[in-house]
Order: sequence, then structure tokens, then C-alpha cells
Amino acid sequence: MNLKNTFFILTPFIFIAFGFYLKNQNTGEDVLLKAINASLQSAHYDPVALDDSFSAKAYGLYIENIDPNKRILLQEDVDALGKYELTIDDEINDGTYQLFDRSVAMLTEKLDVTEQFIEDIMAQPFDFSKKEEVEFDEDQAYAASLDELKDRWRKYLKYNVLTRLHADVVAQEKAIENTDTIITPVSQDSMERKARKSVLKSHRDWYKRLKKMDRKDRLSVYVNSITAVYDPHTNYFPPADKENFDIQMSGQLEGIGAQLQEKDGYIKITNIIPGGPSSLQGELQANDLIIKVKQENEEPVNIVDWRIDDAVKLIRGKKGTKVTLTVRKPDGSEKDITITRDVVVLEESYAKSLIINDNDNVKTGYIYLPSFYADFRNPRG
Repeated sequence: MNLKNTFFILTPFIFIAFGFYLKNQNTGEDVLLKAINASLQSAHYDPVALDDSFSAKAYGLYIENIDPNKRILLQEDVDALGKYELTIDDEINDGTYQLFDRSVAMLTEKLDVTEQFIEDIMAQPFDFSKKEEVEFDEDQAYAASLDELKDRWRKYLKYNVLTRLHADVVAQEKAIENTDTIITPVSQDSMERKARKSVLKSHRDWYKRLKKMDRKDRLSVYVNSITAVYDPHTNYFPPADKENFDIQMSGQLEGIGAQLQEKDGYIKITNIIPGGPSSLQGELQANDLIIKVKQENEEPVNIVDWRIDDAVKLIRGKKGTKVTLTVRKPDGSEKDITITRDVVVLEESYAKSLIINDNDNVKTGYIYLPSFYADFRNPRG
């Protein structure tokens, strides 16, 4: 979205470069789509008419976004949603969400069904002696029945297991060929079980992440399908995404200076940012698991099985405030670590430069720019 100014305010939205977000988190959904449409109609360089053609494009994008690989919904589900294909423009004007609500109900139901498919399929070894083909083309038709959908999952999972099994077999063969390596060969059946277990775990984690999505997360997908009709660079940012966007663009945040990852139900420390509060405090380390988070003068909150976005809201905070993390160390011991939050500078995202002198004393300027950045919250940013 090309704007005449770097940024400007339109109540209740703030546009920033090519995205916008809901400024008031409590603003009702009934005015959300109306406000987005009004803002885009007045601010976009090439406004799009809100009509049936607009609805059809938004509908197509939304259906594609919620099930791009066609492994969740059936053709009958998409047919049922088709009644709303030309009504999105009306829903925007009315502030209603009939298509969105119906689709979320369908997805919730089908996620339970397909998750059970995976458990059933992965309970038994695959027959690799049978020649089969698996379809990855996004233009393929939706499955016509649950049996067809389950068989589509079976072939997809079989392919994934076979890929990992082949990699393990090749790695073992190379290790055996290396005379400097002492190795005890593992049977193919054992490697198949290992590969199947690994694929099952990755899909269990995937479903866990999907099921942790709340209404706001799913609504963001719906709204962005609508804004994408204008152009692929016009995005809606809910508050959490807007905060992450600002951090990415500015290269700064207020927090503890640690990078986190959601893994097996825990929030795991993956990296300590040099020069940040955690680095200076010295006790928090990579691979620590955060069990509880305690604010000053408050009771600790257990964050096991929390979404990482929700956990981050507790861990981040204003400069000068303190947070106490109860962490589990790799050796199983637990420890309370109190860290004073501060401004954390992500220097790896900043431009760097140097002058290179060659043997002939010719100087060359070198600029390394990892990404474009700007601090929209700072007038001099």
C-alpha cells in the first residue's frame, strides 16, 4: 500500500507504511470491518469497489488461506461456505461475520477428525512395497468423502516417513563406509519406527499450535484475506502482531533480552542476546525452560502449555521493571531468576559498514544491510 506520508493517524486505526492495526484492543468486531473499509477507501492509492466482484476475490483468498493443501475440509464443506461467496461486501457494511463464524466451526470440527486420522494411520508401519503417488498440487480438488480425505493423509504421511527413513538409511550407509567410524548398524524396521515417531510428533505439535489459535488469530486470517484484494502488501495487524512488527522494524524492544521458542509445551530459551538484561544478569542460559513468570508484588503464573505469544506478554515489560522467571535447567533443577527489564537492541538487524584496503591501497566501502528498518514510534527513527 503506497501512502503519501510516512505515517498518519486515522481513528480508530493507525496506518504504518504498508500495514495497519486495531489501536484499541477492545474495539468491537462489529466496527472492525467497517473501519478497515473506510480507511482503505480513503487512504489506498487504488481503492477497490466494494461489490460482488470484491466479495468473490476475498472469498477465494480466504478459502485458500484456511486450507491451502486441501487436507482439512471436504468439498461439501466448501460448497456449504459457497453461499457466502458474494456476501462479504454486505457483511463488511453490516459488521457481520457469518462466513467467518461458519468456517471456524467447520475447521474446529475437521481438525478433530483429521487429527484422529493421523493417530490411526501412524499406529502401524507403512507398506513401502506398494507403488503409490501423492499429490501436492494446490489446484487438486477437495476430497469428496472422509474416506478419501483419510487416504490423502495416509499417502502424505507415508511420503514424509519414507523421506526421513531414506535419509537415515543413506546416513547409516555412509557411516559404515567410513572406516574411521565405529558404528552398530540399526535395522530398517527400527529406523522406520524412529522415522514414524518423528513424523507423528511433528504433526502432533502442528495440531497443538493450530488448536491454540484463538478467535483473534483466525479473524486476522479472515481480515487479511479481505485486505489482500487491494494488493498483496496491505496487511491488517492485530495488537500483538503490530508490536512484533514494530520490534522487527525498529530493532529494539523493552524486555529481558532472550529469544524464546515454544517446544513440547514449554517456553524454551534459545538464545541470550549479548549486552541485554539477561546477558548482564548472567543466570539465564540457552536451553532453560520457563515454568513460571512473576511480576513485582504479584503471585507467579505457571505458563506450561501456554502459547508463546501469551507468555511473551508476561515476560516483556517496561524498562526498569523486574520480572522473576522460574526456570528448569537442563539437569532438571529449578531456579528463580530475577531480571530487570531494559531496552534491548537487536544489533544483528542494523546496518554495518567498513572500509577495505587491498594490496594496492585501493579503498572499497562495504555496507552490510540485513534488513530495512525504521522506528515509527520515534520522530527521529
